[in-house]
Amino acid sequence: MNIPLMIIGIVVIYLSAVIRYVPPPFEWVIEENFPGSDTVKKIWKPGLHLLWFPIKPFMFVRNKLYCADKKILITIGVADENPGDASLVEFKDTSAGVRTQAILKVLDPIKATYMVDDYEKAALNKIEADFRRIMSTMKLDDAMSNICMRTQIAAETFKNVNKANARWGVKLTNPGDEITIIDFVLQQSTLDDRAKILTAQKDHDAKIKNAEATRRETILIKEGEAKGIILVADAEGKGEADKVTILAKKLGLPNEQVIDYLLKLGMLKAIDGSTIIATSEGGLLNTPIGLAQTMFAINNAQAGKGGNQP
Repeated sequence: MNIPLMIIGIVVIYLSAVIRYVPPPFEWVIEENFPGSDTVKKIWKPGLHLLWFPIKPFMFVRNKLYCADKKILITIGVADENPGDASLVEFKDTSAGVRTQAILKVLDPIKATYMVDDYEKAALNKIEADFRRIMSTMKLDDAMSNICMRTQIAAETFKNVNKANARWGVKLTNPGDEITIIDFVLQQSTLDDRAKILTAQKDHDAKIKNAEATRRETILIKEGEAKGIILVADAEGKGEADKVTILAKKLGLPNEQVIDYLLKLGMLKAIDGSTIIATSEGGLLNTPIGLAQTMFAINNAQAGKGGNQP
């Protein structure tokens, strides 16, 4: 038997059993329990290490911890998503789910191993408890729409959770020192109620706009009446403007002058059986006069004569 080869083989087997490589960004917690001595706890940083007596419980790897920033999505009140409690968050006026994001980092692997059974779960439970406590004091709409309020919730939760995390050797590292609130998950009944409210609001706004348009139209009509004349088409479809033009042509006067005289004289529905509508300062006049009377009055006005009729 070749003893040197046997020794080399034994050494190779031993080294393969005791050499450990810790990959970054992990850190390992090593525990040593030898008779007559206290338990020794060591932290292995990334790199090669020698677990020279790899027999549990004497010397073994107690924990392997990821020690870089770790993003964790927390869904509270969303039954088909994890982690997080499936029961809804109770606001003052309704209930809803909440999605948040925490960034955890292990600062002390020894505390994270021995001070808490599961540091990640403990941190998430603390975040959830704080969210539920704070949001129970406010309305859902305020939490959703009020940026200042959401920032206050996120910052207060961040502060409270980090106090607890310090005991476990863990820290939240979210930017801005606040828990990120991603969104709120509304129940279908809440969505339906909001849709009804939105539809009712749109109908209400439309009615207000229509009423305002009608009011403005009425004002414009009255303003037009107050200024003077409204021309409308007669039953045969011939407009007042055409009849004024014909009258002006027969009289040899501009249209504006004919209209002006009609207004000054307070004549209404004058030409050929009520086809000109005019107003005076006193309001709408309903005195019908014939075409001949109108022409006579205008001619007399042009000539500076009195208002005698034939």
